[in-house]
Amino acid sequence: AAVRVVTSTGSAVSTFPRVKGTVYVIEPAPTGGWYLGGKFTHVGGYARENLAFVQSNSAVSSWNPGVTGTNAKVEDIMVRGGKVYIGGWFTEVGGQPRSNAAAIEIPTGTVAAWNPGPTSTVHSIAAVGGTLYLGGDFASLATGARRYLAAVDTLNGNPTSWDPSPSGPVNSLAPSPPILYVAGEFDSISGQAREKLASVYMTNGVASSWNPTANYGVDHILVFGSTAYVAGAFTMVGGLPRGHIAAIDASTGVPTAWAPDADDDVHTVHLYGSTVYLGGRFHSVGGANRDYVAAIDAATGLATSWNPRANLDVHSINVSGYYTLLGGR
Repeated sequence: AAVRVVTSTGSAVSTFPRVKGTVYVIEPAPTGGWYLGGKFTHVGGYARENLAFVQSNSAVSSWNPGVTGTNAKVEDIMVRGGKVYIGGWFTEVGGQPRSNAAAIEIPTGTVAAWNPGPTSTVHSIAAVGGTLYLGGDFASLATGARRYLAAVDTLNGNPTSWDPSPSGPVNSLAPSPPILYVAGEFDSISGQAREKLASVYMTNGVASSWNPTANYGVDHILVFGSTAYVAGAFTMVGGLPRGHIAAIDASTGVPTAWAPDADDDVHTVHLYGSTVYLGGRFHSVGGANRDYVAAIDAATGLATSWNPRANLDVHSINVSGYYTLLGGR
């Protein structure tokens, strides 16, 4: 499902098209509108297999590549250089064989030749310059062994020599050149012990000294300025109690005092101005009852009065001024 709410009040706007299924990712288009990815069959009454574009006036676009395969889903979207890059779990896009990662031409919806071919689910995509980073569950790419994390050329899809080799799945990536922040289920990366959180150099894949540690998996990492916000299943970060959401110094790896303390998993973090928006499966956070979605003061860690009252898990949030889009079950 997806819903558009007024950012200031949290009140739902009824004109956004109904999505039949789950939305995992919302990516704004540079020219307006939103790309939606997930596990769904229809948007606004139109057949759309797991990927769709909704225009800024809330009309469903005719752009319709179709992402298919047994239990197919799209988990991340990156818009770059006239193409929409997608990652997830699928075997075909636009009728063309594509294993879990693909690029689609924006004007036409046709599938580009780019085809790195990861062998299992891609959870996260990030891009810097001519390089696109993939994180997920995969053990290799079509043209080379790369476990859980890879850098590929944005033009031909071939892997670069960069290979940090984390020991377990990667759920989220946050580039901050020359560093790439990595979050997931791993215990080591680049041969160094790192519990669920790490940062590696984009030049050579070597782990930096940044080492906050989390006791359970991290679903999402967002880096803004000197702060890394992390969300997931964890209850401890850097040896300190942090219920499913934490802020960490992006240089030292030391958790800040900011601690909203959610009572269950947080899936996604979105920062807008002085407010941190959270989506997940929680029912309380920031000292208040909030079902599945909340707005937290970036200074105090307390919940604001904003309360859309979702009824199921929220996986994606996009704040764009007056309106906020929520995606989930």
